[in-house]
Amino acid sequence: MRVLQPVLRLGKRGLAKFWSWPWKVKGPVMGFGTLFLLVAATSGGAENRQANTTDGGSAAAAPAAADRQADASSPAASTSPSPSPTATPTAAPATPTPVPPTATPQPPTPTPTATTPATAPATPTRAAAAPPPPTATPTRPAPTNTPVPAPAMSCTLSASVSDPTPPQNGDVTLTAVLSCTGGSPAGATVTSRWRFKSTTSSCDTTTGPDGVATCTRGIGAATKGYTVVIEVTATKNGMTWKASTSFTPR
Repeated sequence: MRVLQPVLRLGKRGLAKFWSWPWKVKGPVMGFGTLFLLVAATSGGAENRQANTTDGGSAAAAPAAADRQADASSPAASTSPSPSPTATPTAAPATPTPVPPTATPQPPTPTPTATTPATAPATPTRAAAAPPPPTATPTRPAPTNTPVPAPAMSCTLSASVSDPTPPQNGDVTLTAVLSCTGGSPAGATVTSRWRFKSTTSSCDTTTGPDGVATCTRGIGAATKGYTVVIEVTATKNGMTWKASTSFTPR
């Protein structure tokens, strides 16, 4: 047994190594081995059947010869022939046919299938109602300080002469008075037109702080008894006032 132990270990290692081979290598090897065993078993069975047939024939021939000899010496042998012995074939034992090992198919490796998780049905959501538009609140405009206009200046103009009946070659003084409310009459421009019988003369001046303006001129040889009209106009800040007076030389 000690001598066989290394052989057994070597055989186990070889068998384990053989079983570790892939089927595409291991299968053909097992197929050729099985075929070899079938051929060897068939050849051995044929030889055994031939040997059995030969042994059976010889054994059957020996009793037959002995029987013929006994019949020849027997008195009854001369009267009735003995039937010829029939060779009984001996059935050869059935040789078990080795059945090749059936390769057990390995189940296919299951391929993992990606499972898509079931999606929950979308729950219909009710759209939120739009808020009502904001109501415009009327805003009171901020009070503005509107400047109060100053009252318009209201004025009146009057005119007079120093002598209503001056002599010829004398002097006449014109006095114009501008009276105003809501403003000062000072600085108004005063113009006068002296309408003589044969000519027109002018005399211009400006009112003072009290609104009074004066203008003096000589009347020369004015026509006696002819009334000379003096037209007076006062102007200030775009406003105009008018008045008139007269005198008659003597």
